[in-house]
Amino acid sequence: VACMMFLPAIKIGDDTVVSGLLAAFGGEVTKTVSGALGSATVNVGNTLFNVGLFFAFLLPVIFAVVYAVFELLNAKIGRMLAILPTLAFIASAVLFFLGVKSFRGEKGHETWVSLLVAAKAEFKLGVGLILAGSFSVVGALAGLYTCYVKLVK
Repeated sequence: VACMMFLPAIKIGDDTVVSGLLAAFGGEVTKTVSGALGSATVNVGNTLFNVGLFFAFLLPVIFAVVYAVFELLNAKIGRMLAILPTLAFIASAVLFFLGVKSFRGEKGHETWVSLLVAAKAEFKLGVGLILAGSFSVVGALAGLYTCYVKLVK
């Protein structure tokens, strides 16, 4: 799931794509424009830090590592902690599919998103958020199975 942050996360209109890193952590969005005289890189706007996408990308990794450490230590609490990665995957799946709604940017004093909405630009989920959300659902199902096995043993 965390590797999906390097793929295109949000597609704006027909030609602007924002990667998962820029959508989650913020930064400058550039676009390459080609014309008769060659190509140039143009600053489209800046994105703001997105708490929802930040937690969606990193929460499953953090809780999976915590669970793995306690499981390797054969701690009895490790069985109870099996639910943490499952809950993190469920939360991240929801946050990934709502990633377009929480995406924000700025350009000057007005927000970048408000300028694009006024221009009737369409925001769509990119392949990165779709794959990350799908993998989160698979991770949640695998976590539920693991919890079931841990409770039956």
